[in-house]
Amino acid sequence: MIHFERLVLVVGALGLAACGTRAGLDMTGGAGQTAAGAAGAAGQSSGAAGVSATSGAAGVSGASGAAGVSAMSGAAGVNGTSGAAGIDATAGPPGTVLAFDADTNGLGRTIYVASLGAPNCIAKLTDPAIQAKEAAFSPDGKTIAYAALVSGTYQLNLLDLASKEVKILTTLPTGATYPAFSPDGSQLAFVTGDPEINGTTQPGTSDVMVMDLAAHATRNLNTSTKVYGSPFISPAFAGAHQILTGNRLALIGIDPTDGTTREVVPITGRIPNPQDPAPSPDGVRYAFSDFCGGTGLNLFIARIDGSTGDTCGNAVAIGAGQNLVSADWGQAGYIAAELQGGGHGIVIVDEKTLVPTTLGAGSAGRNPAWAPTGTKLALPCQ
Repeated sequence: MIHFERLVLVVGALGLAACGTRAGLDMTGGAGQTAAGAAGAAGQSSGAAGVSATSGAAGVSGASGAAGVSAMSGAAGVNGTSGAAGIDATAGPPGTVLAFDADTNGLGRTIYVASLGAPNCIAKLTDPAIQAKEAAFSPDGKTIAYAALVSGTYQLNLLDLASKEVKILTTLPTGATYPAFSPDGSQLAFVTGDPEINGTTQPGTSDVMVMDLAAHATRNLNTSTKVYGSPFISPAFAGAHQILTGNRLALIGIDPTDGTTREVVPITGRIPNPQDPAPSPDGVRYAFSDFCGGTGLNLFIARIDGSTGDTCGNAVAIGAGQNLVSADWGQAGYIAAELQGGGHGIVIVDEKTLVPTTLGAGSAGRNPAWAPTGTKLALPCQ
């Protein structure tokens, strides 16, 4: 006999609506964006950035679930043992919340949110049909930005976790992926195109962009023409005045106000492969992925100011041989990363011990993102 209960976990102001009594999050009703939901930005377009807030042009539907919010409940799985999420949430640090994407049944990638430790719960936020990926929590924990497939191109959506309202943020011809919020939540960094798979990026993409979310105005920082011609991926704010991003050849810091850059991991007599920088909460260090002569992308920690020097020689290595990418450094002092090879999975690293813990090796979990600490999360659980 299955016992159903509801888990209420304090981790911020997340305010997820918890309708229904199974392990999926019931988002039925109001899932599609309405014209009123886009009133703050209606009719406004940034032109060069290709961002449109016109609901018709953005292809937004008012039908429940059409905007990419899942109306399904009971499919997420609890404890990684019975459902689609495929991770062992009991192995994670108690009291923390993690978002990730996964395609466990071939129907499409889906955004999940999981409370870790015991008790725990995993809930589905999006419908597999939109192939959602690369979730990012806003600093107040009230919204999640993610990339969703729209007419064959990935664009950015913004999900209000309390109202279930979805806003389409971009309609770029080249697409948009890898969203990242500024510390105050007023801006969103992302890249054009979809450079997730190395070598698949189209010409004219891989620019790092910054969107003012209140004005719905976007600026192009033009990184695609500045450093070695390789596409940039995974931008991340390191404080209010710097964005870190890597292109598998160099890792740079960008001033979001004027686009000036500096090399954080330069080419210095060798060819490094840095990507996926994840700044620490104190803004002093960052985790990143690099080959450094190994057989896979290992995880390293270095100093943001560049004083680490040759990162392969001097950076602190984590999880050697595990092929870790897409790291995120949470406020509670844990680093989450995607495990590649033999499928996907999620690895959690305690910043104090640097000991990695795997939440389900060979599972489908990808692109982990921590929720802010202090957020209130209410999920229906088995």
